[in-house]
Amino acid sequence: MLDCCFEVSCDLGLTFNCANSSCFTIGKGNKLRISDMNLGPNSIEWCDSLKYLGITFQAGLKLKININMIKQKFFMASNSVLGNTHSLDELIQLQLLESLCLPVLQYATCTVKLSPPQSAELNSCWNNVYRRISNFRKYDSVHACISGLGRLDFQHLRTSLTLVFIKRGFHSSNNVVRCMAKLFSVSDEFRLLCTKVGIPPYRIDVTPIHVLRFSVYKNFALN
Repeated sequence: MLDCCFEVSCDLGLTFNCANSSCFTIGKGNKLRISDMNLGPNSIEWCDSLKYLGITFQAGLKLKININMIKQKFFMASNSVLGNTHSLDELIQLQLLESLCLPVLQYATCTVKLSPPQSAELNSCWNNVYRRISNFRKYDSVHACISGLGRLDFQHLRTSLTLVFIKRGFHSSNNVVRCMAKLFSVSDEFRLLCTKVGIPPYRIDVTPIHVLRFSVYKNFALN
């Protein structure tokens, strides 16, 4: 197949940049030693991880997300904001962090599968922002503080984004997106997500977005 790609590219006058390409394995074959793939005179090496659209994927028995880069970028952004706004009011600091740093932590997280430990790690990163602003100790709970400010922790923010993402997927003009949204809506993972916030899975398509968000906030406040 690679030979065919190379021959057609030569006919069209195109050139592949093998330095920006890599081979990646998922499944039982990830532990096998496989020779490099050749594309014409150049070779494409096998790698343990790859970056696609800003997300780092890790090779293994299952496709996994490497959240270390997400955490690193978030800490760099939050340290920069807090280091230059220490004289400002706490709420202004929080608003700046929500505008400039939270999107870094949330980027694409509603479209990828995170393990419970990974979700807890990212949740802890966002909780630490409240601890630093409010001068809480490292192990102090910030649940009451977040709820009292009318906010959500990372895990509930991700739940809200995921539900809205799937709902909008139902009404997308793209047939592939609509099909993927419907397939995910019948999965056990989606049922568990809806059960946690008290919304029947079959009602997601007709439930208004503001109701979805309120249900998530109610679940967070009650817990």
